[in-house]
Amino acid sequence: MKTRKLAVQQPYFLTWLGTYYFIYHSDVFIALDDGLFLKSDVYKLWHKNTFDVNIKERSLTIPIIFGQKDFEKVHEIEIKHQLYFTKKHLTTIKQMMATKTHVQEVFDEVVLPVYMKKHKYLVDFNMDMIMHVCRYLGIETDHIKRSSELDYEPPCNRIEKYRNFVKQEGCDVLMVDEGKDKLLTGDEDVGAMMELDSTFAKYHGEQDFLYHIPVKKILPRHFNILDILCEHGKETINFIK
Repeated sequence: MKTRKLAVQQPYFLTWLGTYYFIYHSDVFIALDDGLFLKSDVYKLWHKNTFDVNIKERSLTIPIIFGQKDFEKVHEIEIKHQLYFTKKHLTTIKQMMATKTHVQEVFDEVVLPVYMKKHKYLVDFNMDMIMHVCRYLGIETDHIKRSSELDYEPPCNRIEKYRNFVKQEGCDVLMVDEGKDKLLTGDEDVGAMMELDSTFAKYHGEQDFLYHIPVKKILPRHFNILDILCEHGKETINFIK
């Protein structure tokens, strides 16, 4: 019987190549967007990203409306459209990617269609970008779900939430990119539970359904997907495969 793999990732702004690796190699992909949005460096990734270019202005930020109420969830964060960031982003992307081989093709097929829509919520913008990148690379998207739209209520605890995803979606394996120690409690013997190889860290014992994909194994320089898309175009799918 074929192993069914479920992947869970947060849909960041211009998210990295690894997200598309997970989408391509999973039977079910859940975009995790039902957690609390916190004011921290990690959560800046939801609306800010940096390009791999040697110029001073090499980052983009989507202005957001934050702090309107207590305990805002990620999928409730709205875009602040009155700042008219769209034109600035499009101009900056063109400038930063000007020397890349496939910039015009990526701009026309991926970037422009997303930026021309007026998304109300930040996560809608990010998911739309993910979907357009997938279509550009020929990756199927009919197995993509958002955690905020699931018809079952996952528990708040991260480990239990992941276990529930696996059970509810009828999968055997969970693929995540979190550090292996973050998925274990502090008193567990990491060495005794794991067997590392060049691709996966396989969890044994009670957590034998977990696969850990080390972040640094997949082109660590290209956190911003546009960097590699504009350089390699549709051949980017070969990295993912």
